[in-house]
Amino acid sequence: MWGFIVNSVDIFRNVEEKVANQLGCSVEELKQQYDKQIITDNTNKDGQQLFMFRILTSKEIVSGTYSNTARYMIYTQEGEYAGYIDVMVSNRKEANEAEIQYASNEKFRNKGNMTISLEEVLREVFVDKSFDGLQIKPFFPKTEMKKVFLAINEDNYASQAVAKKSGFIKNGECYEITRDEFIRKISDEKQQETLFDEQQIGKTTINVDTKDKDMAQSQIEVSSEVSKEEK
Repeated sequence: MWGFIVNSVDIFRNVEEKVANQLGCSVEELKQQYDKQIITDNTNKDGQQLFMFRILTSKEIVSGTYSNTARYMIYTQEGEYAGYIDVMVSNRKEANEAEIQYASNEKFRNKGNMTISLEEVLREVFVDKSFDGLQIKPFFPKTEMKKVFLAINEDNYASQAVAKKSGFIKNGECYEITRDEFIRKISDEKQQETLFDEQQIGKTTINVDTKDKDMAQSQIEVSSEVSKEEK
């Protein structure tokens, strides 16, 4: 899913140049490593959108069975590395769920970067269905992703907070979220945004009405004083 911002192509090109410069390669060489670019719809606590590059890899675990990983490398608008998110799924025919792992650059923690990036990845999985039928070498399964889960250590409170904020529910030793739960979550958030906008419009109307009433009352009082003086 692409975020929509003014001159997004030019901005992404600028980020690519900065990332390539840090990695010591050309933009063309960088592009050969990833298959997709993503700009987050939401912004972090600094009011900035994030930029992600998706890299697909496959690794044979046992004969004929592969672990397939889509790694989303996360960068700031300045081209600084902010972290990554991995989506892992096997090539088994019955596979319809994926494991997610993530890690953030300590320099960019507590800014909401992982939360908005994870939501974008979940949209990829559940809404855009980016992994349904995706083939690489061709190990990614032709399946429909219905659930993703996270395995988080009990003392990793920061990761737990990100998972809960993203809608994951603790189930045993893992946190998980289904397609239906995620779609319901973003639908509820959209309704809340609409309600908030309507409430703000209502407040503005009330303030305007109140101001008009105050002005009218002032005019009445002035008119009354003038009448008294004339008498």
